[in-house]
Amino acid sequence: MREFIYNDIKIYVGKNDTNNTFLVNTFKDSGFTWFHLKDLPSSHLVIEKQVECLNKIEIQICANMVKYYSKFKKEWTKKYWVDMTCIDNVTTMSKPGLVNITESKKIKIKPDFKFNPNKFIYISTEN
Repeated sequence: MREFIYNDIKIYVGKNDTNNTFLVNTFKDSGFTWFHLKDLPSSHLVIEKQVECLNKIEIQICANMVKYYSKFKKEWTKKYWVDMTCIDNVTTMSKPGLVNITESKKIKIKPDFKFNPNKFIYISTEN
């Protein structure tokens, strides 16, 4: 799992299906915000902040980070959308990495061709 800090807020990004399931199960009932590419395979991302408290910049950073850590990293010719919701609305399924979402907000990713998460404080990586 990747762990970043942006403006003193921790952001966690799963590296694989097992990490993604771990993130959802670990932060369930925390009220934090969860991100995932809409209808496409991608890492799960959790930011330690409630949905209603996120500003536009934080939302776009998380959206771009989810895309950056997917197989669509360098693809900018298509429009990409991200699901954003309170992690309490996300439940894991029996297969690792798969989830059910009861409600979410669809966010359009604004292309950031120079996006690089290395500019954030990178804390750790496991698995």
